[in-house]
Parts: sequence; structure tokens; C-alpha cells
Amino acid sequence: YMKDTNVDQKPKLSIVNPTLNEANYITGLMEAVIQQTYTSCEIIVADAGSTDATVDIVKQYGAKVVKGGLPAVGRNAGASVATGDLILFLDADVLPPPHFIENIVSEFEKKKLDVGTCLVQAISDRVLDHALHNITNLYLISTQRFVPHAPGFVILIKRDLHSTIHGFDTTLALAEDQDYVYRAAQKGRFRVLRHVQLPVSVRRLDFEGIIPLVTKYLWVEAHIMTGQKVHSIPFQYQFGKHGQTGIYPKFFQNTSQSILAQVKERIPSNLLRDNRLVDLLPMKSNTEEEQETA
Repeated sequence: YMKDTNVDQKPKLSIVNPTLNEANYITGLMEAVIQQTYTSCEIIVADAGSTDATVDIVKQYGAKVVKGGLPAVGRNAGASVATGDLILFLDADVLPPPHFIENIVSEFEKKKLDVGTCLVQAISDRVLDHALHNITNLYLISTQRFVPHAPGFVILIKRDLHSTIHGFDTTLALAEDQDYVYRAAQKGRFRVLRHVQLPVSVRRLDFEGIIPLVTKYLWVEAHIMTGQKVHSIPFQYQFGKHGQTGIYPKFFQNTSQSILAQVKERIPSNLLRDNRLVDLLPMKSNTEEEQETA
């Protein structure tokens, strides 16, 4: 699949997606990509040896398929054959709305960035899932100027900068995405794009459970904030297995009422609407935008 036009002189974009047994999700991403209003992009899938129909599915959409590995290996492999001026790293379990690429590239260029990420939105009906993703958004923004963070499932970067920093560090056991944007931000301008949101699956919460997953993230974050690279981990890293159902639904059923009661006690009522958290991040004024761009 390829869209291309020279009418608007938009930068060509390469979408790079690392996969392993993503047949249950990849069709959704492929469909979302072909519905994008952005008119100059290519899709590259770096597959790590899927035993399901992942590769067959992406080939039906005209994606370029290369040999992948763990996420860092796959992203580097995809980027190595990219022809776009910009590279957008996405995972199989995201669902970009039709104007997503157009909007993220527009804001990226308006802010004169070299690397960036955007806000995330849970694909879920559970209030707690939205609360966790809102907290993530707040954290991404609050740390962007001194310790840049970006989820690996949505990173936009200039291809030249990716080459300059020699891509993702494949020696890391975890947090290779954080290390990547941190190094990129040393060579270029990084920001969190606040006018764009990307819906993402909560399958990791479903599979691993909220307490184990948050504990892992806190463990990793302690290393990041103290400048330590994560070369080894005291737990098993799961890749290509998040399509299964884990313990979270049972955990949620057993504890949701008490957790939601605590959430509501700590969040002003005006931030809750229809039993769901509304966006905690108000859009910036034009004045604030100009000050940040300067």
C-alpha cells in the first residue's frame, strides 16, 4: 500500500510496525492506515516470525515486509528500508483516526520538532483505564523538558535523526523506547504533541493485570530517572502474547468498586462526566503555543 502526491508538498512518511503473532489486531491497524487523509506514506512491517496470519494479512494491504525481532530490532529493521522523510513507529494494537497522521505531522512541523510523541487514549469502557492513560499523558508532558518519554507504540522522528543516533539500542532488555527518545532529544527538538490523541488497546492490562504491570513500569521508571539503562530485568518480557486474556478482568471485577470510589474522591467532580474521566489536559492558548515554539 502506498499513497503519494506532490500537490501539497507534504513530507513522505514511513510507518514502521514491529509484529509477532498480531493477526487479531493488525487488520484494524491496516484498515485505519488506508483510511488516513494524509496522502504520502508507506507501510513497513518488521515481522519476528509470526506463526499466525499476520504476514499474509499485511501483504494483502501492500505493506513491505522485512525480517524483525524484538521491538527494537524490528523498528530498526523497518527504518533501514524506509524511504520517508519522517518515520512513524506504531504498534499493531493502535487505531489511528482518519486525520491522525495529517494532524500529527502538521503539529510536528508547526512546532519545528525533530522527534515527538502524542497523547494516548484507552480503547476501553472502563473508567480506571482512562484514568491510567490520563495520568500517563500528564507524566509525559511534565517530564518532556528534562527526561523525555515516549511510548514505543507512537514515536514520530525525522529519518535523518534516527540514523544519526543509530536507531534503537538493541542491547537493552526494556525501555529501549525511552532511551531512544532521550538520545534523540540530545540531538534535536522533542515535544509531546498535545493536540493529537492516539487510541491504544489495553490488552497489556488485560493480560498481565494492573498491579503487576504498574509495578514493572515503576521499576523501569526508577532506572530511567536515575540514568540507568535496563540491560537485564527480574521478570519475563512478553512479546507476541498479549492477544490472550489474562487476570485483569477478574481483578477488575473484584476491586473496581473500591478503586473507583478512591478515584472519585481524589478527582474533582468537574473532571468526571457520564461516569468517565474527561480529558485532564486542556488545549493550550495561542499565546502558550507561541511561547513554547520560541
